[in-house]
Formats: sequence, C-alpha cells, structure tokens
Amino acid sequence: MYKFNLTLFVALLFSFCTKAQNSPTISSVKFGDLKLLFPIDSVNKYLDNKITLTQLKGENTSVSDTVYTTYKGFTVRLVINSYLDYMSTKLTTELASIYCDDSKIKTKSGIKIGDNKYDLIKKLEGSYLTINPNPDKRKGYSIVSLYDGTSGFQLIFYFKDNVLYAIECDSQEFFGCSKFIDNPVIFNQMDNC
Repeated sequence: MYKFNLTLFVALLFSFCTKAQNSPTISSVKFGDLKLLFPIDSVNKYLDNKITLTQLKGENTSVSDTVYTTYKGFTVRLVINSYLDYMSTKLTTELASIYCDDSKIKTKSGIKIGDNKYDLIKKLEGSYLTINPNPDKRKGYSIVSLYDGTSGFQLIFYFKDNVLYAIECDSQEFFGCSKFIDNPVIFNQMDNC
C-alpha cells in the first residue's frame, strides 16, 4: 500500500512538473506557437479544438469573432478578425488577440499570474506603459498596457486588487503605428518583449 501511494505521488509530481515546463510564454506578438496576425488555418493547426468563424453576409465587410478554446491544455480567448480587401474580393482572417488567465503562464521576463502590480511596474521601468481602471469591471480592477514600439502591438495585464489575474497580447495598433507583417524574418525579430 505504501509503495503504491509513493508511486502515485511521484507520477502526479512528474505530470505537474512536465506541464509547468511546457507552459507557453506570452509576449506582445505571440502565445507559444500562436502568433498575432496568423491566418485562421495556421491558428487551427495549434489548437486542441478547431474553430469555425462567422461568415460575412450582406453589406458587412468585416466581423470580429471571440472564441474560447484550448491550446496545449490552456483555455484561451481568441479574437479573430475577418474582412474583405478594399475590392471586396478576398476574405482575410487573422488572429487579433490572445487572452489567458491560467496561473502557469508567464512572460519571457518572468511576469506571471499572481504578481503584484507595483512589482510589475518596477520590473518594466523604462518601458512605455499606461495604467487605467478597467472600464468593463467594477472598483478594484485595473489594466496595465505595455506597448511594443517595434511591432505596434501591446501586452495587456489585468489586475484585481493589484494582483495580476490575466494577460493578453493584442494586435491593436497604438498612436497610428502601422506595421504590415509580410516578412517572417521581421516578424520573428519583433518577439522581444
């Protein structure tokens, strides 16, 4: 009986450590293998469950879909933008945002769920940050946005009572910064947050 319990404990410990080691990191341009601006076919290659999107109908030339799915066992919220080009002939779908609140995720610099807002601000001193109350939530909720001047994208940190509870990478450009990512070499160089 004792031997069985020890074996079970070691197996559970190994399983936990393996998942922690395989936890994807999140940056301003990607979460693990999922990169912002990926087309939907590339996104689906990495998801545990494939997603389908709303079809453009009538006079709509663009639509955003918010989808909850799993990636490597982590629940993620993805925003996929679909739009027709200026001639309304070619449909483009691309990953616009990745949100995750799993306690095992972290950034390359080690920022993780559960961190204190003021420690995060100290760690990111010298970076372009904005700090705002979260308009979608009640008192005690706030957002810290880290802007990546290379990509024009942002990493958004969500706080409740000054404790980090979720991280999102978002392709929304800021201050009119416009980068078109056609060259994979340039895209890979942007992953520096």
